[in-house]
Amino acid sequence: MPIRATRDPEVIAAWAKAVTAYQQECRRVRPVLLFAIVVCFGLAITLQNGYLLWLVLALVLALMAVEFWKRAPLICPHCSRSPVPFNHGSPGNVEFCPHCFYWLKPPWP
Repeated sequence: MPIRATRDPEVIAAWAKAVTAYQQECRRVRPVLLFAIVVCFGLAITLQNGYLLWLVLALVLALMAVEFWKRAPLICPHCSRSPVPFNHGSPGNVEFCPHCFYWLKPPWP
């Protein structure tokens, strides 16, 4: 039995706005944390300091936490549940909500 998704322009527009806000917020944080990770890792190798490797691990965990916290408020504008599984890709790749079957991106151009 095929599943039919409902097309609502208001839901699509609200989802596009939420994804754009998510990407803009993460665009500011990611490069800073990635730069800090590379610098600390390079210092840990050159100085042969084990404590800097712990700092690298802490920064990697901070980067993962930022991704989790920024993605958490992304909810479907129709059913108010998260359509984005945390272990799969970007929220921009989600085409429809698996809970209410509303399109989150336009189904055709």
